[in-house]
Amino acid sequence: MQITFIYPGYLWFLLSIPLLALTHFFVLRFVKKKAMRFANFDVLERVISSGEHGIRHTHFISKNILLLINRLAVITLIVLAISGMVFWYEGNISNFNYVLALDASSSMLADDLNPTRFEVAKDAANRFLDSINYQSNVGLVKFAGVAEIASPVTSSIDELKEEIDSLKISLKSGTDLSEAIFTSINLLPPYSDKKGVVILLTDGRSTIGEPVRTGISYALNNDVTVHTIGVGSTEGGTFMKGGLSQLDEESLKEIAEKTGGNYYRASSPDSLDMAFKEISEIEEGNIDVQLSPLLMFIALAMLFMEWGLINTKYRTFP
Repeated sequence: MQITFIYPGYLWFLLSIPLLALTHFFVLRFVKKKAMRFANFDVLERVISSGEHGIRHTHFISKNILLLINRLAVITLIVLAISGMVFWYEGNISNFNYVLALDASSSMLADDLNPTRFEVAKDAANRFLDSINYQSNVGLVKFAGVAEIASPVTSSIDELKEEIDSLKISLKSGTDLSEAIFTSINLLPPYSDKKGVVILLTDGRSTIGEPVRTGISYALNNDVTVHTIGVGSTEGGTFMKGGLSQLDEESLKEIAEKTGGNYYRASSPDSLDMAFKEISEIEEGNIDVQLSPLLMFIALAMLFMEWGLINTKYRTFP
């Protein structure tokens, strides 16, 4: 654990704290001398000892030590806040920005995975999000004949899981793997210290659109790794009044191999989970917590507390 500052130059303002304390006691001494010169002590004694509400807590001359401490603490907090105080600790981090591209074509309704390939893929994607919930950024693309952005890249994992749960099979016919790759890569942050990774979940059969190699070239030009997961069995499954869909592995293997990714065959929910587990590379690293907003909030709260004390317990007379 360590603490760093984004703008350390502002820390020089902390030197004003002892100066403020000296000024407080100097002014207090001056006010005390002035009060001793002009005060009518007989009248003050009768007023202060009257016991009426609000008067019994009144001080003729108060050192206000608590108020001084509060003001010094407020100044310290403000200086630390504008200095950009950051707290670092070790934890699990992800070195990638992910985009999940989920095939929503009608062939994903095949029943070789129970209940369907589509539902099994959605459940596994949610479990994948649970496994990387450490400062990870993930986007979501749904594709069939066209690709649609279901969620931008976000760290709000719970909201992303809700988006996955709400996905439905697309009404657009066909499967366009190249457009899915294009859309997923365009969704990744253009300037990031984390590498972009696309996870393509599909039964692997591209039926329309640009050739798969066009999508591969786009991934290479943008330095994006594409992992492919073939969802379904080689024997295939039936869907929509007896249609047969078989897993096409050749295209998926080519995409993964050419872009530096891995191909995974997911013929069961367990094998799909294992594929996601291998893709999610979680390691120990330093996690930063920006403390400036919290410090400013505490400083404002202490200022309000001081205002209350000045008008109640530490009210001075007259």
